[in-house]
Amino acid sequence: MTYGGIGDLILLLAEAYRDPDARLIFFANLTGRNFVKEILKDFEINHIIFDNPIGSPQAIKALNMIKSTGKLQKSQHLSEKLDYDDWKRNFNFYKNKMTTSTDWLERYGKIENKNDKIAIICPSGSYRNMAPQKFLYKPELESLISLYNAQGFKVYCVGSFGDYEFYKVPRNPHTFWLTVNNIIDYRGKREMIDIKKFFKIINSADSICSVDTWLKTYTCLSGLETDVFLNRYNHESKFGGMAGDWIFINTDLWPTMRLHDISEFIKNGAYLTTPRISE
Repeated sequence: MTYGGIGDLILLLAEAYRDPDARLIFFANLTGRNFVKEILKDFEINHIIFDNPIGSPQAIKALNMIKSTGKLQKSQHLSEKLDYDDWKRNFNFYKNKMTTSTDWLERYGKIENKNDKIAIICPSGSYRNMAPQKFLYKPELESLISLYNAQGFKVYCVGSFGDYEFYKVPRNPHTFWLTVNNIIDYRGKREMIDIKKFFKIINSADSICSVDTWLKTYTCLSGLETDVFLNRYNHESKFGGMAGDWIFINTDLWPTMRLHDISEFIKNGAYLTTPRISE
């Protein structure tokens, strides 16, 4: 069982998906429910989803109730008393027991006979809050897209339809918006896809960059090199401003992750002169 967003679910799946006896209990945030249902359906793993009660007495009550059955195996990153500061205090405890690799690259495969260089950009977390800021400003996303397009990349921006409505991709035939169910082109035309094609496109990327979202958790679990933008606090990029940094954007846990300040990343041309992901 676990509490939280899609990234928490991805970590739970990584440890449980090979176990035929696993049954998942997920106390889920309100956002991303469509994606959650799609991925759990694809993994064909028994599950039940509840609203996330974190921050209320019901959260501990639910944990203790399920624990009393004697059948609970908490997710490897879930703290004993839902005290997330424990991730920082006892980081090595979590590091030594968490699952940090999967066979998902082989599970979903890559695009066959790929002719284009592909860049994946995930510009926004589930909530576009300022404390911390886990999203790119529209001009920042447009600058990244331009950098990749200028180097001959086909760009896929990954996010929900709500994210698409917020950002709107530039009117460029080499730029697309990718949701779990659709590819949307620069004219707004949609191509329906399934989750297998969704992950196949991501797996085929030559360059991947993301804010602190579930996407970078998936790509790092799959062994894909991923450029991740640090969370911002009062416009300052830094590591350790929140407990989740120690689990979700810690390069000591995720060796294929590279952390960046978004302004420096754009200034340096997305480091496109350095070697990227090998085929």
